[in-house]
Parts: sequence; C-alpha cells; structure tokens
Amino acid sequence: MRKKPDSEYLTNLCRTLIQQLRISGHVTGLEIHVARLVYSELGEKIRTKLGDMKPSTRGRIASLAHTRESARKVNQTALADITSEPLDLEKGGELVTEIACRVIAGEIASLIVTCRLMSMAGRASATASMFIDG
Repeated sequence: MRKKPDSEYLTNLCRTLIQQLRISGHVTGLEIHVARLVYSELGEKIRTKLGDMKPSTRGRIASLAHTRESARKVNQTALADITSEPLDLEKGGELVTEIACRVIAGEIASLIVTCRLMSMAGRASATASMFIDG
C-alpha cells in the first residue's frame, strides 16, 4: 500500500481530530489567533492522541513544522507563532511530541479558517460543513 504524502496525511489526521475532539468552527480571528486558541485549549488532548501513536508517526508530523519564512510561502502558521512557550530541548521524545502538537494546532487552525472563508464566500463544501452549525 502506498503511503500518503505527509501534507495529505496531516490534513486527514486533523480532520479526524476535529471530529473526535468536537472542535467548532465558530472561532473568530486570524489563523494565528485560532492556532493559539486551539493549542491553549486543546493541547493536552492533542498530546494524549499523539501519545497513542508510534514515535515514527509523531516524528513524521513534527517534520512538517514551518519556520516563519517557510510558513509565509505556503500560507500556514509558523511553529513559533502558535505559542510563546519555549521548547525544552532536553526532553527528547517529549520534544518531538510537543512539536507535533504545535504542527497539528496550526493545521487545525488552517482548516477552520479556510472552511470559514469558503462558507463566507458561499462555497461551503462538504468538508466545510463539519465546522458550520456544529
């Protein structure tokens, strides 16, 4: 079986987490603000889900982190913009989990904002509908 490209895997994972964690799309603000809110409100739940995954899967997710420069190029939230809490470089495996948590918070924010914009433009798709009225 062919592996999905990492960005597609991340998007599908975040859609699943949105449903499992019952994340509502009624969050307002810019993507960076939504990412910070997702991280602060749901970070522990995301970390718990990550704890159930293999280390290689957490590493795969963490490898998708964006610097501020790369984030601007692909219109995503930079890792450093999700929270001002510093990363503890001494924690090894926990560090990978924390980076993966921040990557997921940023991707969830991106999905919420994108779906909200689609809805506002009157083009709500089936994907966007899971955020609306929910």
